[in-house]
Parts: sequence; C-alpha cells; structure tokens
Amino acid sequence: MTKTVQLSNGMKVIFEHKASMRSVAFGLWARVGSVYDGAYPGIAHFIEHMIFKGNDNWSAKRIASHVDLLGAQLNAFTEKESTCYYGRVIEEEFASLLAMVAEIVMEPDFCREEVEKERQVILEEIKMDLDTPDERIHDLLDDAMFAPCAYGEGILGRVSAVSAMEPETLQNHHATYYRPDQMVLSIVGGGDFASYLAAVESVFLKYEKSKKELKVPKMQKMVPKTFVHTDKETEQLHLAMGFQLEPMMALEDRILLSIVNAYLGSSMSSRLFHEFREERGWVYAIYSYTQLFRHHSAFNIYAGFQADRMEAVLGLLETIFRDLKTSGISEESVHTFKRYLKGTLAISDESPTSRMNYLGRATLFEESIYTSDEILAGVEATTTQAVNDFLKRLLNRPLSLVTLGPLRQKQVAAIQEHASHLIQA
Repeated sequence: MTKTVQLSNGMKVIFEHKASMRSVAFGLWARVGSVYDGAYPGIAHFIEHMIFKGNDNWSAKRIASHVDLLGAQLNAFTEKESTCYYGRVIEEEFASLLAMVAEIVMEPDFCREEVEKERQVILEEIKMDLDTPDERIHDLLDDAMFAPCAYGEGILGRVSAVSAMEPETLQNHHATYYRPDQMVLSIVGGGDFASYLAAVESVFLKYEKSKKELKVPKMQKMVPKTFVHTDKETEQLHLAMGFQLEPMMALEDRILLSIVNAYLGSSMSSRLFHEFREERGWVYAIYSYTQLFRHHSAFNIYAGFQADRMEAVLGLLETIFRDLKTSGISEESVHTFKRYLKGTLAISDESPTSRMNYLGRATLFEESIYTSDEILAGVEATTTQAVNDFLKRLLNRPLSLVTLGPLRQKQVAAIQEHASHLIQA
C-alpha cells in the first residue's frame, strides 16, 4: 500500500507500508545532480560532501555520534539528475534521525575551513578515479555519447573547477536547488503513516516554499562520437560501448530493456560472460548495464582484456551483434531471462532500501509508480517477438565506443574500422 502527500511548502512525501519491518528506510531526494552544475562541474557532489560537515548545531563528529547512538545507518549519493540522503533506523528513533537529517541538509554552514578540508578529500577522490581505469572508462563513454550536453560531464567534476569553488558558490547553488518544492521524502516502514507524516511536518514545514522561479538548465544537443581512444599505461585495455536510446518511461520498454540486459551481460549466464570468459578465457570482467535518464537512455557494455586480443574481442562482438540482428534471442532464452528478472525483482522488492529508492526517484521525476504485482505481470506478458523487435531497434541506434590503455597507432586505426563495422553489423 502506497500513499503520497504534498505538504503546504511543496515537498512530497511518499510512503509504502511493510508490516513485518521493525525499522524504517527513508530517503530525502533533491532534484539536483551533476547536470545542474553549469559553470562549476562537481558542485552538486561537493555540496553532498559538505552536508555531512554540518552546521553550528551539528558538527561532523556530533552527526556521526548521533547516528551511532541510534544504531542507525546514514549515507548519501549524487547522480546526474538527483541527490539523495538516505538512512535506516529502528521505528522509535525515526523522528530523531529525521530531525537531524532535515537540519543538516537544509541548513548547512559551508564554513570556509571545512570547505577547504573537504576540497582536498574530493580532489583525492577525483585523482583516485583517474587512476582507476575500469571506473574512468565509464565517464569517457558518457563524454563520447552525450557531450557537449551536461550528461557527458562526470559527477565528481574537474580538478580545476573543484579547486576554484568558494563557500559562497556552494551556498548559492544550495539555496537555488535545495528547496521543498524540489524535494521528495520516501519512506518504507511497518508503522502508521500518520505518525511518520507528523514527524515529517514537525521538521520540514518551517522551510517555506520558494517564491523564486526555478531556472532549469538548458540541455545542449548531444553530438555522439563513434570512437575515442585515451592513451594510458595500464595492464589491460579497457573498452566500453554504448547505444543511445530515447527516454524510457513506459513500463513495457523498461521490461524489454531489462530482459535484453540480463541476456547479454548483467547475469552470470549472460551471453557475453559465457562466450568471452567461460568459452575463451579472454576477459576477467565483461558486463552490460543501462542508464535511464529523463531526456534519454543508454545501453552500455564494458570489457577489460589484454591489448593484443583487441581485434579478436571486437570481431566476436561483431559476430554476436550480427547474429542477434538476424536470428534474435531464442524463445527458450527469453523464457529463462524472464524467470531471472522475476526473481531479481522479487528479491529487490523485499529490500526496503531498494523499494525506497524506486519510490523516491519515481516521485521526484513524476513517473508512474507500479506495484510489484504489476511489474511481475508485465514481465510475464512479454513475448519473444516483442523482445526481438526491441533488440533490433536497440542495435540500430547510434553507437559510441571508447578505449583506455596502451595502444599503437596501427591498433587505434583498426578499432576505428571495427567501430564502423559494429554499427553496420
């Protein structure tokens, strides 16, 4: 059972009851992520860090001590389109933890001394990301697919931008986007909704609805690149490719994408894992993943392997894509991965945090919310023909391919040729 209420200041509260729970999972969502960074790449992520530095009433040490005192969990993450502060705590301490979260999220200090200290932490985080090629490759793929649009920018930002941000810059960005009418609180718990709502109203209603018109950043047109290589001395060559898709809001399309993703690379019995690792031993890691954004979507593949296997790996990818375009996925495989998807959905549904994430994100972006039974019914109703029609449309979408590692110029030229073949496969 799901209930949604909008407070007088514009904040939305969505609640789902799970009778067996003795704890409460909640997430405070703000409609601001890295695509809102503008001239300050990394500012949304910087603010997320600074929230946990607190204010005059809540120091970083006191925040940590209070969370431990309640036996709670508290964390946060920044995405391209949103930022979420989430926690889990026993029922009777929910109001106490929520009161602290509300105050530190809505009233951060951005003290210059703390900003300078956290700046160094974030710069180290960026450097660590640059030194981790199997992480860095995904930012390079986003840049190839989405630049010069803001979706092509990494969430952590750039060293030059993070180094230059002043406390006032952070404060102004926070004041612009951390406003009740741009926020959602999602709650999953076993208690009474009225008591949760009373706790929410007692700490959030003091923050008034902003009278300023919110300026939504304009998105530049994406200009996808077919192939980009970044030369770096690494032990492996890292490869990522992505098919750019239209926005996927319909449940049927998301189910079809999930089945294709499971079949190709998100499961241990996936075709890519079987053919590249189990059959040939060419890779340690190979997988596929999806990106679902408000303005577009993407289906991506990653692999890491020895550079001298580059032509063989790309050749096998071409063969697989060509086979999928002509023969599709068998009915037996569709049946298998429908069962796989139903199982993972059931497991996810039993996770309060997973359900809280789904409800919060969907409410924040005004998407339709489906019950678990509706989603499972949608999976069951999916046909092999629908999966293969969707797959062929996907494989005909614009493709971007990026590599990171040590390559000779002759090898780079060979990859460029393979990239064009993959598009035509």
